[in-house]
Amino acid sequence: MSLYAAKLILQPSAVLRLQLKDPYSIHKVVMDLYDLNRDFEQQHASTPSGVQWVDKGEHIYGREIQLLSLMPPKKLSFPEDVAFDWKAVPENYLQHRFYKFSIVANPCRMAGGKRIGLIAESDIAEWFSEKANKGGFIVRSMEIFQNKYCKFYKDKNLVSFANAKISGHLEVTNQSLFEKTVEKGIGKGRAFGFGLLQLAVIQ
Repeated sequence: MSLYAAKLILQPSAVLRLQLKDPYSIHKVVMDLYDLNRDFEQQHASTPSGVQWVDKGEHIYGREIQLLSLMPPKKLSFPEDVAFDWKAVPENYLQHRFYKFSIVANPCRMAGGKRIGLIAESDIAEWFSEKANKGGFIVRSMEIFQNKYCKFYKDKNLVSFANAKISGHLEVTNQSLFEKTVEKGIGKGRAFGFGLLQLAVIQ
């Protein structure tokens, strides 16, 4: 399956104009970049959109959003304060053995019929290692930081996600399973900027 990587950079004027203040507002901007052809029921269910994104924050050029999708974006024109570039991911990019990785994850477990966010580093490390083993790779090193809760409003309802940034090194153990994991993301909250496994090949 083809994958497409994209980068959206918004200058402060664009951030203000688009009212980007939380993951839900970014989600709406991201979805407008793609022709998803999803019906009403899909839009209001847990059906994955095929688009993942992560907010990389502010830097000298503006606020950067990185994206990974199963389809190319729409052909759009942008104002001067918005830069958008995309390209197809090379077919062999996911066929290496060792990678550096980074992910903003929503670590959680079910307890008593409810999804409980994980904040303790030991719990997050155990959760991610389990996801790795099921996802075709093992974690060779791991650093966890920014473990907190992310809260925002969606349609006047307050939603809360456990938020952990995890980085380190991984080794692929099952090639086809690893590729599927990258394609779909890891964990819950993928519509709101969680779960995109960002990779850099280790030669």
